[in-house]
Parts: sequence; structure tokens; C-alpha cells
Amino acid sequence: MIETAAGLLNPVRVSADILKALAARATEALAGELDGVVITVPAYFDDAQRQGTKDAARLAGLHVLRLLNEPTAAAIAYGLDSGQEGVIAVYDLGGGTFDISILRLSRGVFEVLATGGDSALGGDDFDHLLADYIREQAGIPDRSDNRVQRELLDAAIAAKIALSDADSVTVNVAGWQGEISREQFNELIAPLGERELVQDCRSLARFALRGIPALPAGGAHIRVTFQVDADGLLSVTAMEKSTGVEASIQVKPSYGLTDSEIASMIKDSMSYAEQDVKARMLAEQKVEAARVLESLHGALAADAALLSAAERQVIDDAAAHLSEVAQGDDVDAIEKAIKNVDKQTQDFAARRMDQSLPGARHRRRFSG
Repeated sequence: MIETAAGLLNPVRVSADILKALAARATEALAGELDGVVITVPAYFDDAQRQGTKDAARLAGLHVLRLLNEPTAAAIAYGLDSGQEGVIAVYDLGGGTFDISILRLSRGVFEVLATGGDSALGGDDFDHLLADYIREQAGIPDRSDNRVQRELLDAAIAAKIALSDADSVTVNVAGWQGEISREQFNELIAPLGERELVQDCRSLARFALRGIPALPAGGAHIRVTFQVDADGLLSVTAMEKSTGVEASIQVKPSYGLTDSEIASMIKDSMSYAEQDVKARMLAEQKVEAARVLESLHGALAADAALLSAAERQVIDDAAAHLSEVAQGDDVDAIEKAIKNVDKQTQDFAARRMDQSLPGARHRRRFSG
């Protein structure tokens, strides 16, 4: 909810009032009623935010012809659709959102190749991070009065702007003077953005794909299709390719996140950025270790006779070591153990291949 002079209001209600006022101005300027409206939204608006925008327009009594991504609208507004062709990148880093779209223009028609960005990341986040850094360096209490807080933020904004052209800038605020380099600034803002692990990101929707037959590991091939309609609303379909078993869902999440939830997620992403990357790398190596071990066990069960007792022992030892280190959290050790298993099984893999080729040739001659 948003606190206003009229009391607490839902964000959709506030948006509706704004759209109603804009529509009234347009009606007056055009001297006629509006048949419909095209509303621009940040390219990275999620489904809840897009649906909320459409609902706000409906509350305002407007017929929405299309929700249009802002980068696409900007390209059209700049006249890039007249006489030019090629691939165009349009980005918008505003105060509260960051959007980028890759567009292909051919014969006056825009094709959106990709969109991305962050609906909760913008210049304001950079300003506050830099202000916090200056506060720490200057030894200013976190709960200082509003005047000092405003001075800090103004100094941070001025420094950020100056660093667009200069390699470093001198900051004077609340009796403190210090120098901030562009490199320091880039390090400060580096953690901003999405989290590495699924569990730390916002879930839009969940669904289960059932009825898949029992298959060997890696035998099930599932195609996941993400389809975004003209208004940017998402539907997801998953299909197991060998059986045709399919499931789908229309993503209809609740409206956005509260300010406190957004602030908490941003704070967590900054605090755990390095930890997130390490956790993702560890998870990936553990999955790869499990895949290697399962594949090796299957090969040994089928063709152990191709190995001498000594060779089998070397491979078993390498596999046992990999299984052991995969239980820990040392990414480098797991990666090294995987490479060792690969090295120790190269000759075994070559023999299995040599054994299969004559049989394959024989079957081809027999069938021909």
C-alpha cells in the first residue's frame, strides 16, 4: 500500500488515477475521445507488474491496445524505424529501473530479439551505496539528522556524475574530504543485480511434469518453452520429447513485491554476491560428479572384462576419491577429482569404442 493525502491506496489504484489524468489531457489536446491506448513499460517488468498496469488502465476506463517495452518505444520515437535496417541495442538506466532490448529492424518492422534488465535496480541504488560508503569513510553516524543525510546523498550523486568523465573525484561533505576513484565505485556497485541461485530469486510460478516413464539417467529429454505474448505476459510449457508428455502453466503471480521485500532482496544480493557464485559453482560440480560416477558405473557393469585387475583398481580408486570429495564443499578438489577419473578411464573408453565398432560394421553388412 502507498500512503497518500487521501489515505492508504493500492499501487494499482494510484496508477489508475495517473492514467486517468493523462487520458484527460490527451482527450482535451486531441479534442475527442480516445479509442484506445498504448502504454509503455520497462522491458524487464515481470508478469505481475504488466498485469497490474493493464488492470490500472481498466480501472481508468481505458482500452489497452498494447503494452510496449520502453526501449522499443524509444527506438520508434527516435525515428529508427524510418529508412534504417540492422540490429540495434537500446538501453535505459533510470533512477529505479534498468532495461535493455536488442532489436532487429527490417523494412520498417521491429523484431525484439531479447530484452533484459532489472525492475528494482537503478541510479538511486548506486547513489545510496556510494552515500553509505562516504558515510563510513567520514565516520558519520548512521542515524544522523536529515540535513546530513541529504548532504551525503547530494555528494554521492555529484560524485557519481563526475566519475562518468573523470577517473577520480574529490568529495567534501560534513567536514570530511576524500578521494573516490571510478575503480572503487565500480567495485561498490558490482554486487547489484540478480542472485545466482534459483532459491534466492523470486518464484513466479511452479508446475509438475508427470507421467514420464522410467528411463536411464540422461535418457529423458525435456524441452521447456517460455512464450511471451504481445503484452509481455508469460506462459511456460514443458514436454518430454520421447513420449510427448506435456504440461504448461500461465504465470499469474501476485502484484510485485513490497518496498521492504525489495530492499531486503537487494541487501541480501549485495551481502551474498560472492557466496552465491561459489554456491552455484559447487552445485554444478556436484551434479557433474554424480553424472560422471553414474556413467562410469554403467560402463563397468557392461564391459569390466576389458580391464585387467590392476587397471580396474586404479579406476575404482579414482571413482572412490571423487565420490568422497563430492560430499564436501571444495570446488577445486571436486573438479580435480573429475579430471582424474576422466584421465584414468581414457584407455577404457577407447577399448569400449573399439569393441563396438566391429559389431556395428558387422550389423551393417548383415542388414545390407
